[in-house]
Order: sequence, then C-alpha cells, then structure tokens
Amino acid sequence: IPANLPNAADLFVAPFVRWIPVISDRVHGFSSGSVVGKSTGMSYTNVSMPLWGEAHLTGGLVGIIVAFAALGILLGLIRQPVLGAVAFRARPSSLLIDAPVAALLFVVLRGSLYEVLGYLIFAVVLGFVAWLIARSGISGVMPAGADFQNAQLRPRTVAFYLPQFHTIPQNDEWWGAGFTEWSNVAKATPLFDGHDHPRRVGELDEYDLTEVQVMHNQAALAYDADIDAFCFYFYWFGGTRLLEKPLDNYLERGPDFPFCISWANESWTRRWDGKDKESLIAQEYSSSTAIDVFDSFLPYLTDPRYLRVGGAAVIVVHRADHLPAGQNFGEIWKQRAKELGIGELHLIAAETNSGIDPRVLKFDAVSEFPPVGSNTLNAARLRPPKGLTPGFRGRLMSYPRLARSFMRRPESQFVRYRGVAPSWDNSARRHENATIYADASPYEYKKWLTHARAYESSERGSNGLVFVNAWNEWAEGAYLEPDVTNGRMYLEATKLTGGVSIPQPSQPLSGPVNVAWIRSLALAAAGSAIKMLRDTRRSFSIFSRW
Repeated sequence: IPANLPNAADLFVAPFVRWIPVISDRVHGFSSGSVVGKSTGMSYTNVSMPLWGEAHLTGGLVGIIVAFAALGILLGLIRQPVLGAVAFRARPSSLLIDAPVAALLFVVLRGSLYEVLGYLIFAVVLGFVAWLIARSGISGVMPAGADFQNAQLRPRTVAFYLPQFHTIPQNDEWWGAGFTEWSNVAKATPLFDGHDHPRRVGELDEYDLTEVQVMHNQAALAYDADIDAFCFYFYWFGGTRLLEKPLDNYLERGPDFPFCISWANESWTRRWDGKDKESLIAQEYSSSTAIDVFDSFLPYLTDPRYLRVGGAAVIVVHRADHLPAGQNFGEIWKQRAKELGIGELHLIAAETNSGIDPRVLKFDAVSEFPPVGSNTLNAARLRPPKGLTPGFRGRLMSYPRLARSFMRRPESQFVRYRGVAPSWDNSARRHENATIYADASPYEYKKWLTHARAYESSERGSNGLVFVNAWNEWAEGAYLEPDVTNGRMYLEATKLTGGVSIPQPSQPLSGPVNVAWIRSLALAAAGSAIKMLRDTRRSFSIFSRW
C-alpha cells in the first residue's frame, strides 16, 4: 500500500465501524476499493470490495479468519439459539454457524450473486456439521442427563424456600389482620393478554406452614423432582426472629429431607406499596452481631439433615454486601464453628448485587440469584405483548433472553454456583410497577436448568450446587409448586431423567407499540447504563489495586 494512502490497520478496522454514525466520518475513504483504485488507475466503482476482499488485502488468509470470527462472535452474542442444544450454544464451536452467517450478511450487502450463493451453501454445510456435533454430544459440555446418575458427577439442586405462609402479629399490624403471602397473590390482575393472574394454587391448596404435614407433602414432591434440599430464609433482626415457626417445626417434626438456611439480612420496608424508605423492621449491626446471629444458627447446624458440601455446613447470606466492612463475619463464624464442634463451614454469598467477591468477605463462594442484575437491554422483551395496559410503569423483560444471558456467563476467578429461576413476575406485589419476565415456560426453564447442572457437574461434580429461585415465591411468580395453569410441569421439568415430555411453547403474540412498552425499554436502557458505570468503576478499582 503506497505511503500516502490509508495503512493496513485503518483498512481492517474501517469496515467494522463505518456503520456507526458517530465514528463513520473518521474512517471516510478508508476502503480497499479506493486504495486499489488509486494504485491501479481503475475507477472506484469497479473495485468496491466485499469484506472478505478487504480482510484479505490487509491480512491475507489470517485477516479473513479474524474478520469472520469477530463478526461471528458479535452475531452470536445478539441472536437467539435455534438448535435447542443450549449447552452447545455456550461454546466457541458455535462459530461454525455464526461466522459464515456473518460473512453471508456482509457479502449480501457488498458482493455479487455468485458470492452470495457460494457463502449460502458454505453456511448450510457448516450449520449441518454443527448440528451433528451438538447431537453427538462432543461439544465440550455434558449432554442433558448423560452422567447425572453417576454420584461422582451429579451436582445437588437446592431450592430457596419462603416461610411467609402463616400469620404473625407483625404482619397483622403492618399489612392487616390475617396477612400472609396468599394475600398478595389473590390481588394480582392481568396486565396484558395471556398474563396469568391471579395465580391459582394446585394440589397443595393455599396451605398454612404451621401445619407440619404441608412440609412433608412439599418434601415428597421435591424429592420426586430430583430436588436435593430446601434453603429456608432465616429472619433475624438484632435478636428478634420473624417467620421462624415453619423452620422450627421442620427441625422438630419435619420430613427427612435435607435443608440449609439463608440469612435474609435485609431491612423490611413498605416497598410493596411503593414506600421504600418507610422501614418496618431494620437490620442493624453491632460489634456482637456476628456471634449472636451465628449462635441462633446452632440448633439447625447440628441437625443430621443439614446440607453439607465436602463435610462443611452450608450457610447462605442473602445480602452479604450489607455486612459491615471490617467485622469479618466469615472468619468469626468459621472460628466459632470450630470452637463449638460444628466443624467446617461453607459460606455462600447470594449474588443479590453485582460484583460480590467472596474472597473479600472470607466466604467460600457466591451463588447466582436470577433475575437480580438482569433488568437491562440484554434481557428486555423487544416486542410489546398484545393488550399491554397503558398504565403499566414497570419493566417488561424476556424470560428466554434472561436464561440465555445466564447460560452465557463466563467463568469467574472464584467459585460461583449456578442459579436458575423458573419464572419471575412480581405483579402480585408491585402491580403496575412490576418487573415481569414474560414468555416463561417449563420448556425454557428445563433448558436453563439442564445447562446449569451440566456446568456444575463438569466443574465440581458431586460438590456442585445449583440454586433454584424458588420453591414457593408465589407473589414473585417464582415457584415450582403445582398450580392450575401448569400442573406439575415445572416439577417434571426439574427431574434429571424420565418424566413426561415437556412441550415447546407457542410463539407469543405481539401487539402495537405503545407508551408503556417504550417506557419499559427506557428503564431497561437505564439499567444497562447503570450496570456499565458500575462495571467500569469496579474495573478501575481493581486496576488501581494492581
């Protein structure tokens, strides 16, 4: 390339950025066609070259490979999987499809008819090869259920368990006499066509968790669905416990089914009715909190049914990021456990905020807690549903896109257990301000759960954990228990092998664009911007420490 013309680096970068309005002026004229034209005396119009030609001119065969691989990765990040082999789509081998498709798109824009046909054939052939690889199970991720029966490879599945299905004096005072979680569920109304509200309970009926037989029935369903343990939320506020009776009954007369506890160390406010700053009971910390709350764990930790990983008792902290800096809860608890003969602890921070690093907390791991952290454009529903009420002011998201974003998460530098949500829709609590992950189904949930189990199996074998959010969060639409709409289908989808066939859902109906949907997209965009700022700030913080 003559010295007075754009150099090879300029020519290679230009095709990727010339479509961006803000940057296009900076690369104006940086094209292989203009270079070849000026070098040979040919007219510019006769040598306008497709992307592969520019890549070859600037980098030869390696340039073509790099260009198509880069485009394939970009395309793979934004498109939905079509093979149904979820584990396959999470691996670099997916470039077998994405690279030629990306090339085809650019050739269509800039190439000739025979080039289009040639690349189309190429894409079809490689797509068929990729399909065969996915079917044969050699894509690098364990196929669904292939080795889960092997005790050395099967991870355990743990479902979070909400105890707020019985009356307590505090809730009577704050929310009205007789309040339980069922009170919220009954008030929900549909916000668009096909919106399943109010949710109607299935065979367990609207139970009262002070009746121990209810928990025996729940454990029987969970066991049959290959769930290995319940994780009970544990409410402790400066020595005051709330909603403790179900867990205490479980300890004394409950089923022979493993369990653990998650300290829900978050202040209760009136956020359900929009008054987030009005505190009902605050979670405060003192110099003795670490020892005091751990001592309240003791009766459960010594139970033979308590969940352990590698012999260490599992304790989850729901908001580990709220623990006061400098008090070293992790170290204090582990030392206290040894002193009292509990043995080793396995401390897990629920990923209820982005950027939680268990090593800083002296914890052993984090657990994903979907859909927390996903209210961004990456999981937004890109088409409005039919009949969306104009008064909707919340976030309308896409469950399939949520699942895909979690399946594509890269590995971390610490132990991060995979998490799955069967659905999410807190309309029962937040009404028109709700966050709704639409288009959830047992079919999509099973794909996500299968991927999570395969990952944990390959990474940690029988010490792997998959957390399901949740067993019975009815007011948040996140539950596995049978309901009138789906029956036992979510439980069937949770089984490792066997069970009934899970049908693929029909294509969701879309409606006209309206203000409510645009507002939802704007909220998702704001969520993306906030997450980007947080990630940038965290990256600079890590860089400054280095």
